[in-house]
Amino acid sequence: MKPKSSPFGIDDDLKFSNIAFLSEYINNFFDVTDGQQVIKQDYINNPVPEIKILTKKYFGPEDGFRDLTFGEYIDALRIFHDFHATGDIFLLYLLSGILYREKTNIICKIFSSGAKRRKPYLSENLERRAEAFKYAPFGFVYGAFLYFASFQKYLIGSSVLWSGQELDLSILFEAEKKDDIGTGNFPGIGMDSVAFTLAESGTFGTLDQVRSSNFWVVIVRMYELRKNDIERKQKENARNK
Repeated sequence: MKPKSSPFGIDDDLKFSNIAFLSEYINNFFDVTDGQQVIKQDYINNPVPEIKILTKKYFGPEDGFRDLTFGEYIDALRIFHDFHATGDIFLLYLLSGILYREKTNIICKIFSSGAKRRKPYLSENLERRAEAFKYAPFGFVYGAFLYFASFQKYLIGSSVLWSGQELDLSILFEAEKKDDIGTGNFPGIGMDSVAFTLAESGTFGTLDQVRSSNFWVVIVRMYELRKNDIERKQKENARNK
């Protein structure tokens, strides 16, 4: 909508009709939850697959985070929660530094699928990589945050198709009852705890191997373990009745 000038001044009717139109249009971007407007985040495909910052080009995750490692996910999830708690802008640069990386060299690409494979994720140099995203448009780094938020929302409440069967992933994120110790609760460490447990079991190897495993493979294994645990408890309850 381009601004218009008139020798007779501003047309108030046109002005207010335009404001009403814009207000209605903007409302389409929000859902109302508990009386508050919450931005709609119902997408899992990457809306910005690549971005050029200064002289370098960075590539983001494939649609549905198909190429994400479990280490990338748990680090991104930790930073995602930290940003919610603190609002520290540098955390957004860190999150972008996890999700967006430069392309691998040609030799590596020959032995891998995909035309735009990213360099392997290394948490050790994350803060140095995050510095580059200070020069990206702020809309991009905040958009990366919203993209991850949308995926997390999808993950918590969705069913995914795996080997022809629908897996209800919500069972992985159900609130567990917290046992009081003394007079207070001790917070857990979330998905990091899962990584330690899987490493101790040897399911995917060492902790480094767990972190470098494909995110979806680990999630499916977590689903299987959780499902078996629920079924075991159901059988125990049935025997005790």
